[in-house]
Amino acid sequence: MNTPVLFLIYNRPEYTKEVFESIRKARPKNLFIHADGPKKDNVKDVELCAEARSIVGRIDWDCEVKTLFRDENFGCKLGMSGGISWFFENVEEGIILEDDCLPNQSFFRYCEILLNKYRHEERVMMISGSNPAVSIDVGTDYFFSRFYHIWGWATWKRSWEKFDIEISTWPTIKNSNFLEKMFPNNVANRIFLTQMFDQIYAKPASVWGVQWTYTCLTNNGFAILPTHNMISNIGFIGTHKMNDKQLTLERKEMRMDALRHPNKIEVNFAIEDRLFESSGLKALIKKE
Repeated sequence: MNTPVLFLIYNRPEYTKEVFESIRKARPKNLFIHADGPKKDNVKDVELCAEARSIVGRIDWDCEVKTLFRDENFGCKLGMSGGISWFFENVEEGIILEDDCLPNQSFFRYCEILLNKYRHEERVMMISGSNPAVSIDVGTDYFFSRFYHIWGWATWKRSWEKFDIEISTWPTIKNSNFLEKMFPNNVANRIFLTQMFDQIYAKPASVWGVQWTYTCLTNNGFAILPTHNMISNIGFIGTHKMNDKQLTLERKEMRMDALRHPNKIEVNFAIEDRLFESSGLKALIKKE
């Protein structure tokens, strides 16, 4: 596989081993490994980080490897986003996997094909391997969406360069009808996003995925989602937990010999509503 892969790890060797095995089967020619450092004065963390790093050293295929192993702990927000920024200092496009996002093998070829196809299409900002609804029959093998799922994904340097980790324009955006235009039929989704953006802007948390969603939305960007889910999140522990349904999503291999492409780059709002319901995000809305 010619497409570069970034593997983001920390202190979970059991998950690191499982995801690394999937990467090993794909045999990328260029592998980037970013490891956040152990928490200060935490002996157990030091041991786990060292164990995770030893696993990714077991490369038995022809591969150019670049590593960035941190000595200190940057946390999810600066650690993860910093690792991705480092990746795109070296490549123009690539696949990104965290240590708890387990892909099937078709995911890699799917990303490679679509990174090439939409390389110069500014409206397409990312390619996700995750579909929270598991399967959606739309007559093609993928569709365009405004749900930016980062459980196994790929993107271009041109997209990541727009990343706004502080969501600096949110006060202006909030006082406009921007979210109504993006999600005209889904009030619950607008409430959820407003609450998330309010929280991140007022009191920055150690997350980066919300800011990536904000970046894609405010640049009127589309995500590509597969009609069949290709990623399982195996991380039952960690900083951010999800409900059991989302952690045990079934994965389905996709045929790559005749990938069926959509005719237009557009959003199907009925599918958007279904994705929101399936994602479990509605349960996270805080009642006034």
